[in-house]
Amino acid sequence: MNSTIEFFGGQASLYDAYQRNCVPRYGEAVSVAAGWLDRLLIPKRGARIIDLGCGTGNTTEELVRLFPDGIITCVDGSREMIAVARTKLENREMEFHCRDLTEPGWNEPLLHEPVDAVVSVFVLEHLPFDAYRKVLADILNLMKPGGRLVTVEGFSGDTCQEIYFEEMALWEQRAVQSGIVTREQLDDVKRLSSEKEVHYFAAVDDKKAWWAEAGLTDVDLIWYYYCIGVLVGRKPL
Repeated sequence: MNSTIEFFGGQASLYDAYQRNCVPRYGEAVSVAAGWLDRLLIPKRGARIIDLGCGTGNTTEELVRLFPDGIITCVDGSREMIAVARTKLENREMEFHCRDLTEPGWNEPLLHEPVDAVVSVFVLEHLPFDAYRKVLADILNLMKPGGRLVTVEGFSGDTCQEIYFEEMALWEQRAVQSGIVTREQLDDVKRLSSEKEVHYFAAVDDKKAWWAEAGLTDVDLIWYYYCIGVLVGRKPL
């Protein structure tokens, strides 16, 4: 099993508390990504959207709110994360697929009906660069002409990452002080992350160039905070 997927699977029960309270601007990034689709996606009624790397369903919940008539499909590599998402979204009928993006043919079960958009939050940064570029091509094959891709990703940059992680440490400290997470839970997350979670950070300009090379147009960074940002693009008509 992919070690990063294993890490997230082991943290599924704590994921929401940690992401919302220990990751600076996480909620804002999710809102910006989903809100971009809300402004630009046509048609809205019956829009088909894939939440790629849905985790526990935080982005999915926002998509459901913005697209109440939408057909949303959730994809994640962790069965434990999907189980949490299923419980959270039990009142909404939708498909769930457990797929590892590093495995060939991961998108095959999703090819039966082209989608209007794919949104992915803090997922693609875990892919080696060659796999990242391959997954971009796989995503394009899933989308209708004119379909939108929106991702939240971390980017390289020593100073920006240093400042961001300093701020994260303050958020973590406040979460422990308020009792949202315990010191033991936080230490466990940090230890397992260092052992199993792998990131591949590239510069914003590199990612934008890869998107353009894959065939996406209108590629732009629409929101940025130190070293995390929302990247958007469109499949040509």
